[in-house]
Amino acid sequence: MPGTYGWFEWGADSNYGNTTTAIAVDEGFTTNVFSQTLPDALAGLTTYHFQAAASHAVAFVHGPDLSFQTPSPFYAFPLYGFTDSNDGGSPNGLVQGSGGNFYGTTSEGGTNYASTVFKIIKG
Repeated sequence: MPGTYGWFEWGADSNYGNTTTAIAVDEGFTTNVFSQTLPDALAGLTTYHFQAAASHAVAFVHGPDLSFQTPSPFYAFPLYGFTDSNDGGSPNGLVQGSGGNFYGTTSEGGTNYASTVFKIIKG
């Protein structure tokens, strides 16, 4: 008996244009659950559409069109470049401010590579 295979079709709109690799799923008259991972290179703050699909020798079916939005990427902005150990050079750490932004330090960079202070915000 031929196998049953499931996959996802996905893209920027309901025309999809991309598919995951078909995987074998259990056969029978029961509900089957399967999952697959999309590529890591999805753009931030973008809505993607997807649908599940399955095929068997006697049927080919699609699920409803669904969508999700990827989260915002984060951006780092230098705030201060240390010059040497006299002004606190080479700190290293990360803290979250009360407004939700993250502030951190590097162990290198800035003038004389003595480190920098930076702020990370959502784009």
